[in-house]
Amino acid sequence: MESNKADHSKKKSGSISSLFQRSPRKENDSSNEGAAVQEFMLSFRKKLSTFGPNFVSFVYPSSTSNDKGHGLSDQEESENGLSNNMSALFVISAITGSAILSLPLALKDSGWLGVFMIIICGVNSLYAGMILGWCWNIMQESWPEYKKANEIPYPEMARRAVGNWMRYTIMVFLVISQVGTCIVYLVLISKHIEGASSGKLKFCYMMILALFLITPLTWFRAPRNFWFMAIIDVFCSTLFIFLLLIAFFIDKERIGPVSYPQPTFSSFTVSFGSLMFSYAGGGVYPTIQNDMKNRKLFPQSVFTGFLLIFILYIPFAILGYAAYGHTLGNDITETLMKNQNLKTVAKFLQVLSLAQLTTTLVIYLNPTFQLLEYLLECPK
Repeated sequence: MESNKADHSKKKSGSISSLFQRSPRKENDSSNEGAAVQEFMLSFRKKLSTFGPNFVSFVYPSSTSNDKGHGLSDQEESENGLSNNMSALFVISAITGSAILSLPLALKDSGWLGVFMIIICGVNSLYAGMILGWCWNIMQESWPEYKKANEIPYPEMARRAVGNWMRYTIMVFLVISQVGTCIVYLVLISKHIEGASSGKLKFCYMMILALFLITPLTWFRAPRNFWFMAIIDVFCSTLFIFLLLIAFFIDKERIGPVSYPQPTFSSFTVSFGSLMFSYAGGGVYPTIQNDMKNRKLFPQSVFTGFLLIFILYIPFAILGYAAYGHTLGNDITETLMKNQNLKTVAKFLQVLSLAQLTTTLVIYLNPTFQLLEYLLECPK
């Protein structure tokens, strides 16, 4: 009797446990899916090659290996990584967010001394970015496990340098900084939608709509999976500044002579904060470096990126402040909107800024999502 009861209980438990077991996946299905993905990637890269012989190597250095996630070997990770040039574009994209709109205003608050502040703050941020790159290279040489993909490179630097408590401190500050910055970007995106529609689309509703539209773009795993956003970002930023510089000279005839207010201690302090925010992006650097083909070249990518940023920032800030002086508003496109002849141009500039802010938001928020995936132990 006892043996019959035991057999009956085993059968019952076996039947219950079978309900919660997932059916094994057929090998043929997985192999077919893998072949389909590989065929799609190869055909996609062939299409990229039509833009020029060096386009594929510039954007995506590997043209043969397939991206399989964080489980890649060291060699496969290296082959699938970002190129040096592409990493420089990511550095530019991570920095040039809302700063483009407020740089002339920062000069208005600080006076012509602000030009030197732009350079000093930029050099300081450049040095910090290069130090971060060298630090991660040292860690890879000292601890080989960091040669593989890592979701939390910045907190790991803090842990090795200070201790475990600093690792979690950096995690908290990283999330607060990046989420807070992206909220600012979301507000500006909603304002630009409202401005480009001449007020027909209301700001509050556009913020909710923009949130839902941008969310799918944040589902890419790592920077190397959305490299095209960096290209779009830099293109929009460059075209935005180029068109604005032309508009400055056209609008100057309407404005006429302007005065340049003397900065106060309060306005100078606000300007300093704005200029420091113009170079915010350090939290993204280790994530970009971690996705590079040759991570030792990241300091060179930072230097190249900042060189282009200086070329964009300095002439734009000087000419914008020189043209408008005390009449500058918080948003340079809104100031330009006062000229009826340039209203269409101003709306187009808002659309460019909208696209640029969207791509910057996605790039800037990626390290936070990787951190959360690490903490929640999400499957890779």
